[in-house]
Amino acid sequence: MGERVSNMLRMIPYARKFSQTGFAVVIATLIALKLWLVHAEDIIGSATQYDALWYVRSASHWYWYAPYTWTAFVRPCAYPLWIAVIHLLHVPLRLAIELLQVGGALVLLIALRRMGTNRWVSSVCFAAICFHPAGFQLDDYTMSDTFYAAALWYVLGGLLLTAGTRRTWIAIGTGLAIAILWNTREEGLLIVAMVVIWSAIFFAHEKNHGGSTRLTLARITGPIVVTCAVAAVAIIGVYTTNYFVYRSFARSEMTARSFQSLFHSLLRIRPSEPKRYVPITSDTLQRAFKVSPTFAELRTQFDGPLGEAWRIETYHRVGVRNEIGVGWIVWATRQAASAVGVFDTAEKSQRFFKKAAREINSACDDGRLPTRFVVDGFLDPLVQSGGLSTLPNSIMRVGARCFTRWPIGSIGDDEILTPAEASLYDEMTLRRSAGVPQRIGLAVSLENLIGRYHFIAVFLLHLLAIVALTSLAIFRRGAGGSTGVGIAIFLLGSAVFLRVLLLAWLDATAFDATGDRFLFPVLPLWTVVLVLTIGHALARARLERET
Repeated sequence: MGERVSNMLRMIPYARKFSQTGFAVVIATLIALKLWLVHAEDIIGSATQYDALWYVRSASHWYWYAPYTWTAFVRPCAYPLWIAVIHLLHVPLRLAIELLQVGGALVLLIALRRMGTNRWVSSVCFAAICFHPAGFQLDDYTMSDTFYAAALWYVLGGLLLTAGTRRTWIAIGTGLAIAILWNTREEGLLIVAMVVIWSAIFFAHEKNHGGSTRLTLARITGPIVVTCAVAAVAIIGVYTTNYFVYRSFARSEMTARSFQSLFHSLLRIRPSEPKRYVPITSDTLQRAFKVSPTFAELRTQFDGPLGEAWRIETYHRVGVRNEIGVGWIVWATRQAASAVGVFDTAEKSQRFFKKAAREINSACDDGRLPTRFVVDGFLDPLVQSGGLSTLPNSIMRVGARCFTRWPIGSIGDDEILTPAEASLYDEMTLRRSAGVPQRIGLAVSLENLIGRYHFIAVFLLHLLAIVALTSLAIFRRGAGGSTGVGIAIFLLGSAVFLRVLLLAWLDATAFDATGDRFLFPVLPLWTVVLVLTIGHALARARLERET
């Protein structure tokens, strides 16, 4: 018996080495499989002037070298600059976005291992991110959402690694990733909330395990301060560059104080008939024209074909007639201002919007206009637009998207894409298919299979997660499990919850926010949360049996 035990002990190092090697082989195989699976995919030419096509155009000018127009500074800089760098390196953009997302999944994988997940659970989490079908064709378009998804995974992985290792270089890298994420899309509030939650988790964990309060503060101050300071310095650097080029110390002109001040003043005007999706009604605009000579310069544009085009777009999107919805009023205003020469220079546009805002606010303050309470920004508060009553339904609509199917269809360049625009796509993305990617073969068939039946796996994971949560509740006083895994579940779950709540709010008040591209950054993360919960429960149950 003693000899048998001795032989088993001698085998442990070899088993561990084999297990590590096997784990590396599994991850490498998954990466190779994913790259093979999408090898026939290519960038599709979209004619969306203010979205996909805008990013490619901006990248061709390295963002800050574009001539100033009403659209030059309308989006943040991170994604177009990344496209420009990839083009400079002569890497096809479709391959580059795939590698970037795989890199984000790898960072999360390393972080989860550091937080205590075993190799099997970590492998499943990695596969859940890499093979989520939402990205199969979303990655074919030059939209910032796919870049945002990868950046979010880098940030979350970096936050977990910073908490798990407290290494300065990881905190610096995480701060840079936060700055990139901040300058990719406009959802800055979500990033702030996520960092606050991470800091709170970090502090609570160290307070419970670090001994004295002084020791706890010493342990947590360094990583948190370094991460936030690096992010702040990088963001300020971008804002400063924006100021010197476009005269706005802001992420983009959409969030610049001069531009937002106009919409804050318009939102203050209480509409005679509140309408869902339309916090600034046509009646509101007419009232504003009467009290603001500056804003009235745009009346002809709003009352003419330009305004009618945006009213038709609003009707097609949200079903409201003869109005310009909140999702489009900002674009209509900028286009109307451009038509009358407001955007000849950055200084002139800022003076125009500030002056119009002052005139409207003055009329609100002295009682010439009926007012209501507003917070800030472009969106009407829920209680004033009827959105509060529809919020539960919007939450269900957004949440149900994790059970959807993603069949792989045949797609190609938009029919209205001009030859010059198609040539721009060819040049900047180094696409091979010229807008007609191959949609046959085993890889496409497997993509279709995953896309059609992925919801079954998600449904089963939800059932198992419910069982896991029940088990964790029953054995909550038992020994152990990994605190690190609990932290990872809470942080990733918070990131998912925050974005779903934001999208549900937008769906209730602004526009249909159930689009796949809006949810793509967190859909794979939710699957990871389910897998981690199940793995955590299994680990706890095993410890219960052993004790």
